[in-house]
Amino acid sequence: MTGKKPLSPTKSEEERNLATYFIMSIKENRLFQIVEPRILREGSLEQLQGVGELVKRCINLRGEERPTMKEVAMELEGLRRNTKHPWIQQETTEENEALLGEQSGFASDLYAINVGPESSTGIYPIRDNRMINPR
Repeated sequence: MTGKKPLSPTKSEEERNLATYFIMSIKENRLFQIVEPRILREGSLEQLQGVGELVKRCINLRGEERPTMKEVAMELEGLRRNTKHPWIQQETTEENEALLGEQSGFASDLYAINVGPESSTGIYPIRDNRMINPR
C-alpha cells in the first residue's frame, strides 16, 4: 500500500520499520498520508481504511491474533463487493446506445456492401468468427 521497503536504515527512527510506522499511522489517523498516491486513486476511502485495518491485524506480532489467509480473502472480497468501483457508477447510456447502434445512422450489419458468396469483392460473410469459403 505504501510502496516503501519493509526496512529502511536511512529513514528517521519513526519510519525505519515500515510495520511499526504503518501501525502508528493508523492509530494517529494518518494512513492516507503514507499510502502511495496510485493506491489512493484506485479505491474508495472506505476500502482503503478497511484494507489498512486488515493489514494492521496481519502484521500483529502475536501470530495467534493474526487473521488466517481464508479470513483475509473473505474480508477483501467483502470490501470489494460492498464498494462499487467509481467507473461502475458512471452513467454510460450514450456510449452504450452508440455501441449498440441505437442512435447511430448505420445499418446494424458490419458491412454496408453485399458480402454474400455471389459478391464480386471476394469478401465472404463471417460465421462463428471464421471466414466462409464457398469453394
